[in-house]
Amino acid sequence: MKITAILQKYIDQGISVNTSYNPQHYEDEKIPMSTMLQHLLLCYKYGHKQLYYFNTFDGSGEIDIDKMNATESVLIELPYEEEACDSCTI
Repeated sequence: MKITAILQKYIDQGISVNTSYNPQHYEDEKIPMSTMLQHLLLCYKYGHKQLYYFNTFDGSGEIDIDKMNATESVLIELPYEEEACDSCTI
């Protein structure tokens, strides 16, 4: 975070900084809010323009759609069909 803060001074647009936390490295496998707030304040102190995501590793992995059965699959149904507008078909 300190390195991207230094780089930020020489870049006109904001750098989107993402953080990543692994709960396995923390007591009770829970990331303390104080840790995330410390990182947020550190970014503010060093002049970051944008702290984008606080990512956490939950260990669930990727979803394998081929292995899902019909009861687990999620279907999205629209309540009605609209005619396609120009912006939707471009």
